[in-house]
Amino acid sequence: MEKCEREKKQQYYEVRAFPDRKDRYNFFIENKIVCLGWPKIGDIQYLRDDKDRQNKIKKLLLKYYDVDFKNKGPYLAQVATFFTRFLDMKHGDIILIPYNKKSIVTIATVNSLYKYNGSTEFIQKHMAHQVSIENIIDVGTDNISKSLTNRLRAQLTLTRIDEDKHDEIDKLYSKEQTDNRELDSCINNIKTVEKSFNKIIKQSQGDVDIDAQLILKSLLLSAFSLLEGYLKDIIEDKVLKIKEETKKDKRTIVELGYDQLEKKQINARGWDSKINLFKQLFEAVNKNNKHIDKINKRTEIRNTLAHDITSVTISEDYNFIDIGENNNIYIGDIFQLLINCAEEINNIKLAVKL
Repeated sequence: MEKCEREKKQQYYEVRAFPDRKDRYNFFIENKIVCLGWPKIGDIQYLRDDKDRQNKIKKLLLKYYDVDFKNKGPYLAQVATFFTRFLDMKHGDIILIPYNKKSIVTIATVNSLYKYNGSTEFIQKHMAHQVSIENIIDVGTDNISKSLTNRLRAQLTLTRIDEDKHDEIDKLYSKEQTDNRELDSCINNIKTVEKSFNKIIKQSQGDVDIDAQLILKSLLLSAFSLLEGYLKDIIEDKVLKIKEETKKDKRTIVELGYDQLEKKQINARGWDSKINLFKQLFEAVNKNNKHIDKINKRTEIRNTLAHDITSVTISEDYNFIDIGENNNIYIGDIFQLLINCAEEINNIKLAVKL
């Protein structure tokens, strides 16, 4: 009865992405899997419900990795436990994958039972023992409580996370999943605008008139507005947190000093924080984007469309937009750059601080 209840209840695990002490984090995420090493012991699915599985896994480890485990009883028992936990994983369980190189913790949902991939690649890379994952999101370590952060500092390959941390993990996971849905919505809306743009071009059959030009230019401006709206939502969310924290602080000028108190009052209004965060996000996007020359041109096109739309022209083949002085850009690039920027902002927001 106890085993049945344990199997039904959602479990939370921490997994380190270092099979055979090699950094496989990116491989895990790109292939939507988590893996254990020690591939020589082979497929152990048959041991899933075996009451003596711990001892049988120990014997397999000793048989194939005698040098690693001989006369190392505690270590042998520890690794065998990694495998029993791996066998226990089921659909809906939650996995946390800390990754210090990016100051993030990746959270994902298990969507398969344990399986063994016997291909040469996975055996050689010590990643034959696998569980598939989905709904992968990243949480910046700054957003995690000190208690959970300390818990995730354990360097063991696979551990089970205690129930007292589950509520926080659920809130973090839910928040980031919502953020990802907002990103998807922004991207889908930009793509919808692009489809409408191309549909009008097709319907016009090469007949360029003032009405078609104005509609196309308006659609382009709306695509810019969608990205800006997404950025605004991120900024508002982050600033709201600092405003709430500032309002909770009841310290006075005697405790803080005039300068600090004035700064906190400004933070409570949120305006300076918004400006600061806006600058950080766009500076980071520019710094990380390989097409900075196109981004600069994109900004100029957006401003011209917003403030002097009649001065903008679209080429007769509808492929380029011109804002004067031979300053033109391929329209297909504009839509793609807006999508790239939305994705970049979503990635960078984890690291940006107010």
